[in-house]
Amino acid sequence: MATITIKNIPDSVHGALKERALRNGRSLNGEVVSCLQSMVAAPQMEVTKVLESVDKIRLCDAVQLDAKLLEKALSEGRP
Repeated sequence: MATITIKNIPDSVHGALKERALRNGRSLNGEVVSCLQSMVAAPQMEVTKVLESVDKIRLCDAVQLDAKLLEKALSEGRP
């Protein structure tokens, strides 16, 4: 197996990884390997498919976003 060295990890990321490793019953190294494996194995969504989905929602007659609806959403804390 290969070995890598990761430098300049922010303290917050290091701490979060340590907490996650503890919760999952793994070493810090084991947790990092698990995270990397998950990221590599995750399917990558194509940009064109995302844009097609957005267009379908945007053009749907059931939801019409206007200034009044936008103002209401923003006032309710929905950015």
